[in-house]
Amino acid sequence: MHQKLNCNIVKLIKENDSTIYKIGEEKAYIVSNADTRKLLCNPEIIGYNIQQKLLLPSKDVLCFLNETIFLNNINIVNILRGGLNFPLEAACFDIGIDIDEISFLTSERVFLDNKVSRIESKYRKIANVPNATIIIGDIIASGETFYNAIRYLVEKYVYDKNQINKIVVFTIGTNNTFNMIHRLEHKLKERWPNFQGIYVVFLEAVFTTYTSCGITKLNLPYVDFTFKGGVLAPEYRKELLERLHILFEKCAIYDGGARRFEKNIHIDDTINYWKKLCSVSDNINIEEFYNEKMGYGFNGLFPDLFEWIKLNNYEKLDEVEIVNLYHYEKSYYEKLQDFNLSDIAKYRYNELMYYYHI
Repeated sequence: MHQKLNCNIVKLIKENDSTIYKIGEEKAYIVSNADTRKLLCNPEIIGYNIQQKLLLPSKDVLCFLNETIFLNNINIVNILRGGLNFPLEAACFDIGIDIDEISFLTSERVFLDNKVSRIESKYRKIANVPNATIIIGDIIASGETFYNAIRYLVEKYVYDKNQINKIVVFTIGTNNTFNMIHRLEHKLKERWPNFQGIYVVFLEAVFTTYTSCGITKLNLPYVDFTFKGGVLAPEYRKELLERLHILFEKCAIYDGGARRFEKNIHIDDTINYWKKLCSVSDNINIEEFYNEKMGYGFNGLFPDLFEWIKLNNYEKLDEVEIVNLYHYEKSYYEKLQDFNLSDIAKYRYNELMYYYHI
């Protein structure tokens, strides 16, 4: 269902309240923080609170990057609307990084019959900072909206006879990000031989997207985020397993624009998912559903320790920490055997109805 990402992660540093991991040989990182873990495990967090949950990890990563690759001549680019979730201006201000300009543009998916039919950009206000460091945030699923945003950005810089030195991307994103970044980086180095590269910061995980409607028939292909074949920060994996329902949410993030700016649409989306799941759950084997989410555990077969470590790209992490995490997840999986999906779905649906006072 998903193309597996084979990149072992390495813990680099603990920066204040955040842990930063390097992803294989890529110029890419995963940052884990209590605030982003709470955000991703609780779709009830909506509106301005989303940006607040992203502030601390953004500050910690910017401090780290400023020490390693030096951030100067900064042009912060806001992709409307999902990109406005990322508090990059506030993070830079709080830690004393000067910002030269701020830019705005739209790059949005247009859906037809539940499929992405095209990408549109109707508004662009792009500032021109010489030899710029572009800092940009976006929720990246297929990567096409982001790719088009960068293309528009580059066109403006070429037209102004200027250049971009490097790009720093903050994302709640998927493994599709890597192919897109590699394509862009190749073209940008052809355009500007001194271009230093694209650095990507994933919040909590490199997710994957569904490529079908899934076992429930409720998922949106190439849009909904899941875990199978991705890479999760160990801290995030542990929090995913602390309550039975979190793993089985429709999407790890849901629609970032709606969740921030059209809260009623997001609330309806979350409640309707669990309501529909209640109606189909009797026909879904919970082990098969777990397998769809995680990539193993089908037919009662949970992987042994060494296979699990390899599957999850944890071979270079602390052995004691990872062994404990393995047993924690195995215990969660064994606990699932005492439940059926209907129990979990009905409990979660009622919980949301009570939370939203519906």
